[in-house]
Amino acid sequence: MDSKPESQRWSRALKYAIIIGSGLALIWLAVVARELVGSLVIAALLAYLLKPAVDAMQRLPRVTHNLAVLVVYTLFLGILVVIPISFAPVLTERFTRRIGSLAEITQQALERAAGPVHLGELQVLPAGWVDELVQPLRSALPSRIWGSVDLVYGIGANVIWLLVIVVSVFYLLRDGPRLRDWFLRKLPPEWRSDSRMLLDEIDRIWRRYLRGQLILGLIVGVMTVLAMKAVGLREAVMLGLIAGLLDLVPSLGPMVAGLIATLVAFIAGSASLPISDGWFALLVLGLFVLIQQIENIWLRPQILGSTLRLHPGLVFVGVFGALATFGVLGALVVVPVLGSLAVLGRYAHPRILGLPPDDPAWLRAAAPAIELPVDALATPSLESEPVTPSPGPPAGSAMGDGSRSRSL
Repeated sequence: MDSKPESQRWSRALKYAIIIGSGLALIWLAVVARELVGSLVIAALLAYLLKPAVDAMQRLPRVTHNLAVLVVYTLFLGILVVIPISFAPVLTERFTRRIGSLAEITQQALERAAGPVHLGELQVLPAGWVDELVQPLRSALPSRIWGSVDLVYGIGANVIWLLVIVVSVFYLLRDGPRLRDWFLRKLPPEWRSDSRMLLDEIDRIWRRYLRGQLILGLIVGVMTVLAMKAVGLREAVMLGLIAGLLDLVPSLGPMVAGLIATLVAFIAGSASLPISDGWFALLVLGLFVLIQQIENIWLRPQILGSTLRLHPGLVFVGVFGALATFGVLGALVVVPVLGSLAVLGRYAHPRILGLPPDDPAWLRAAAPAIELPVDALATPSLESEPVTPSPGPPAGSAMGDGSRSRSL
C-alpha cells in the first residue's frame, strides 16, 4: 500500500514572504473598499456598545445568548425607527408652513420689484430687470434636474451602507465571542495565555472609552437642556437627548444636533424672548457652538484622558489630528486605539530590548487555564480542533520570556 507523502515544511523566507504579502493585500483591500471598512467599523462600535446589555440579559434565568441578542437588537432597531417617526410629522408640518410663508414674502417682493419706482419726478419700470434676473434660473433647470438625479443616487447609496451597518451589528453581537475564540485557536499554544490577557485588557480599554463617552454625552445633554430652557426653546428636553446621543460621533454628531435645534428654533420660535424667529435661530446656533467649544477644548480631553489614563493633551491632539487626516471615523476610534497601543507598548517594550519583563499587575498574575468551548451553533469556518488547556506560557516561550525568542 502506498504511503501518503509527507508535506514539505515551509522555509523561513517563504513564511515571511506569505506574511508580508498577506499584509499588503489586506492594506490594498482596505484602501479599495474603504467605504465598506468604515461601515464595518461603525457596526463593530455599535455592537460593542450593545454588548453590555446582551451580557446583562444573559444573567437572567432561562435566557440564552441568542435570545438576549435578539431582544437587544430588536430594541435597538425600535429606537432607530421610533425617534424619526415621532418627530417627522410635527417638523414637516411646521416646516411646510414656514416655507409657504417664505414663498408669499418672495412673491410680494417680486411684485413690488416689478412695479414702478419713483425717483423724484422720474418713474422707472424695472420689470425687464426682473426678467433678466429670473431667466438664468429658468435656463439652469436641466442642470438642476441632473443634480436631483445625483442626489437620489447618493441617498440610495447611503441607504445601502446603512443596511450593511444594521445587519452587521446583529451578526457581530451574535458571533463576536466565537470570532475571538477562533482567533486564539489559530495562535501557537505557548502564545495563547498572554494573548488572551492582552485581549482582555484591550477590551477593558474600549469599555472605559465607551463609559467616558457616555459620561460626556450625559454632560453635553444636560448643558443643552439647560441652555435651551433658558432661551425658551420648545422641546428642549428632547433636543438635549438628541445632542447627548449624537455626541458619540465627534464633529459630525454635534453638527447634526445643532442644525436640528436651529431648524426647530426657526420653525417654532422662542416661548420667552421677544425676538424674531431668524435671530432666535442664530442665538440657538451660537449656544450650540459655545457648548461644543467647551466640550472639545476642556471636557473631552479631561474626561477621556482620565478614563483611559492618557494625557489630556494627547487626547486633544489625537482627536483633531485624526479628524483632519482620516475624517469623522478616525476621530471616533483614535482615543481607544491610542489606549490599546499603550497596552501593547507596555507589554512589548522590555521584550524588544531584552530586559526583564516589567508587566502590569493584570499580566503578572498567574494565567488561568484557557477553555475555548466550541459553540454548537458555530459556523464551519469558525470551528477548529479542540485546544488543550495551558496553565501559562512555558519556559522559552516568546510571549512569556523576554530573553528568548521563537522563530517562525
